[in-house]
Amino acid sequence: MKEQGLVFVATAIFLVGIGVIYWFTSYEPSGTVLLLLCVGLGVIPGSFLLWHSVRAPSPLPEDRPDANPDDLTGRVGSFPETSVWPLVLAIGAAMTGIGLVFGVWAGLPGGVVLVIAFVGASLESRSHPGGGRGGRWGWGAGGAGGRVGRWADGAGGRVTRSSPV
Repeated sequence: MKEQGLVFVATAIFLVGIGVIYWFTSYEPSGTVLLLLCVGLGVIPGSFLLWHSVRAPSPLPEDRPDANPDDLTGRVGSFPETSVWPLVLAIGAAMTGIGLVFGVWAGLPGGVVLVIAFVGASLESRSHPGGGRGGRWGWGAGGAGGRVGRWADGAGGRVTRSSPV
């Protein structure tokens, strides 16, 4: 965390310098204020990460000079293979965007679709906590006997493209 904190603090120091140069070359107050407010975007998380790295019982692997790349590897996450909810979410976002153009009456259905998409995606990811469920076509672990591939035919673990979908 120390390295990440130093990156954030260095970004804040850079923005202070840019803000000072911007002020003396333009004398424009709104841009200078915005640049100096952006300093907070580096100072706040940077100071938190530095403070937390001092109080941590042991340094993270990226803070140790003797660390291996394997020290931080692990499971990245679980993602559903086949899902309709990203499409529903995109439709809801588009409908809500139309509401910003034409009025609230056009955006309300989009907001309802967005809420339905968020709830559906959340319930789908919670119903399969171990990762993928295989889906209709046998993607990922758990589908088609744990074999990976879209056309897992179930015959001796072979994965072929001639199997029916």
